[in-house]
Amino acid sequence: MRYISVLLILCLVCVRAFGLQITTYPTIQFGSISYGSSVSTGKNSVTVSPSGTVSTAGSGGIVTQTGGAAGKAAFKSTDVLELLVNVRVASTTPQVITTPGCGSITVNNFVLAGSLNLLTLTFLLGAAETTVGATMTVSNITGYNCTISGTVNGALAYSTLAGDTNPNTPLNVNVSVNVLPPPLTLKHSEGASLNFGTLCRGSVTQTLTVAADGTASGSNLVCPAQGYSADQFKVDGYNGASFSVSSISSIQLTNSADGTKLTVDNFTPSCSSNCTIPANGSYTLRVGGRLTVPASATAGTYTGTYPVTITY
Repeated sequence: MRYISVLLILCLVCVRAFGLQITTYPTIQFGSISYGSSVSTGKNSVTVSPSGTVSTAGSGGIVTQTGGAAGKAAFKSTDVLELLVNVRVASTTPQVITTPGCGSITVNNFVLAGSLNLLTLTFLLGAAETTVGATMTVSNITGYNCTISGTVNGALAYSTLAGDTNPNTPLNVNVSVNVLPPPLTLKHSEGASLNFGTLCRGSVTQTLTVAADGTASGSNLVCPAQGYSADQFKVDGYNGASFSVSSISSIQLTNSADGTKLTVDNFTPSCSSNCTIPANGSYTLRVGGRLTVPASATAGTYTGTYPVTITY
């Protein structure tokens, strides 16, 4: 009897196809910026790091910046046999995002929270997550109280333990920034004051009114007023900004020699409501008022202060 031995060799052929699914959420938020085109002492860019830290840089019209948050990216492998995946930012090019009526920003420099080494087990349980940061630079602002938003396109590179590589996997990220008007500033003009000049004592109550335009009128004046002037302030902001001047209550002036009081009331600003910043970014606000001098007033120099408040 002959025995025939047959050796069977089982050949296994494994066909692998590695892929990386990427989901980005939520939006990289550059927060809220107040921006003035006539401002040259502010910043011009906002960077949100993957950790959520926000910083500003450059030179431009960003007066203030608040808020901001990094985005997130989730990665999932399509190959259950792959043990290790290294994911990193491959490249980003500056991209302009425009919202009509609000403005344009340029977004660049995507950053992940470090180069990722991700286990497939994490993928199988759901997805591995990381945070994403970027830099936003203001290109042009055309409106206020609005949001510039859109999607920018970057690229990731990955490599695996088995040698799979892809240097250009798309990474699409939503970005946004809220644009607010810059704050208005109120400054007292150097050397200016609401000055009622020099008056003569009399036997009756006298009043002197200095108008915002610097002219004066009086009642029962014993002698003509001399050396009077309206006060002056500068309201700085952006072209077309509207503001109002809050009403000013009466105040007391005090004689530095004996403490005698005189009353100033009827404060009259040159504009009290719907005041508008001109194209040069600076509005000159003048303030007048009325001084009452009773017959009992003593001779001397009277001084005091009064508040001026604008709302916008």
